[in-house]
Amino acid sequence: MAQKITKYLITLFFILTGILISCSQDNIEDIAKNNSSEIEKIDSGNSSIPGLPPGIPSFPHIFSGKFFISNEQGPDNTKIFAMLGDLDSPIVLTKNGSFENLIIGPRVIDDTDHDIEFYILMDDGSKIRAKEVIKFEITPVIKFNNIDLHF
Repeated sequence: MAQKITKYLITLFFILTGILISCSQDNIEDIAKNNSSEIEKIDSGNSSIPGLPPGIPSFPHIFSGKFFISNEQGPDNTKIFAMLGDLDSPIVLTKNGSFENLIIGPRVIDDTDHDIEFYILMDDGSKIRAKEVIKFEITPVIKFNNIDLHF
C-alpha cells in the first residue's frame, strides 16, 4: 500500500513540475516579446522605460569577467572602472584575475551616444584603457555582460 502511495506521489510531482516548467516557458516568451516592444518604443523616442525615473533612458549594464595586463592574468586589488562619455562608474577591485559588478548606465539620453570604455586606475592617478570598447545599448532591464578585458 505504501509503495502505491509513493508511486502516486512521485507521478504527481513530475506532472506538476512539467506544468510549472511549461507555464514558465510561456512567461519567458511573453517577457521577451514585451521587452522587444519596449526597446522599439524607446528607440523611436516615444516612451520611457517603466520602472526608471523620468529622463533616465536605460537600465544600466553590469560587467564581470577576467582581465589581463600584457597578456598575463591581472593581479589582485587592481582598480577597474568604466566610462560612458564623461560619466564614470564606481571602481571595483579585482581578485584572482577577475572583476565583477562593474556597473555603468546613462543619466540622460545624450549619454547613450557614447561607447563604454574600460580603464585601470593606477596608484599615481593615471589610467590605462582596455582594448575592448562596447557600444552602449539601450535596455529595458538590467543587462549582465561577461567580458574579458585586455590592458
